[in-house]
Amino acid sequence: DASGSILRSYGRRIKVLGDSKVGSNSARNHLVSASTGDWVQFLDADDYLEHGKISCQINEADPKSQVLYSPVIEESWNGDLRDSRRVAPVDRNKDLMTHWLLWQVCQTGAALWKREALEIIGGWNEQQPCCQDNEIMLRAIKAGLRLQLTPSARAVYRLWSEETLCHRDPTQTLLEKTRLIDSALSWLRTTNQHQSQHQAAAAEVFYATSRSLMKSDPKTAINYLRNRRQRGLAPPRPTTATPMSYCLAYKCLGFRGAERLATTARLLTSRSPL
Repeated sequence: DASGSILRSYGRRIKVLGDSKVGSNSARNHLVSASTGDWVQFLDADDYLEHGKISCQINEADPKSQVLYSPVIEESWNGDLRDSRRVAPVDRNKDLMTHWLLWQVCQTGAALWKREALEIIGGWNEQQPCCQDNEIMLRAIKAGLRLQLTPSARAVYRLWSEETLCHRDPTQTLLEKTRLIDSALSWLRTTNQHQSQHQAAAAEVFYATSRSLMKSDPKTAINYLRNRRQRGLAPPRPTTATPMSYCLAYKCLGFRGAERLATTARLLTSRSPL
């Protein structure tokens, strides 16, 4: 698109570092190498930051913190029209590892990194196929970096296209998410940090993942849920956060039947007149 010419229209106010498609993590590492400031802000695709995001986040942080993360504003777009906007909640009463397991730490634009922290963990993994922000955050946690939740939400994550990295191959993304969570749980057990809230958070995510897989690959979804349950990593029934109607359908029809009914309900809702 015309991004290159738009960037250059700002003249010396910004510095443009190349146009070639080298992959997002390679580009991010190139940015870190070229940076000279204390803090680094990354921003993906068509996401954007509200005015004052960076200064606000730094002002809310402990000076000793090395990685800052905040709640993110999610916007759903249909073409040029915004359908919805909401702040994705982050429960301040839960610990850092629970936030990560629930995928609440990781959105790229909501984070702010000390450059030295990125150097400590070796930057972004250029071989990581997807879930890239989640993977680097997990390495930051394992390395013992000082992460802090800052309360103000000023980073906007735009949900607008099926061609973004996480949507192009939803099955791969969900299975990679599972692999990362399995790695995190294993590390927690090895380091004697595993708590019941971590297990509960992972089980909630695994059940939601099986439901997401059902939309694109029912056979994989059913095998996935069976495997998770056999390993004690998914609840035997829907969690309390699931709507009562779904829980009733599950009790009567099982997982496959409840998902078929939920899919039918979504289709009917989407076709209903305004």
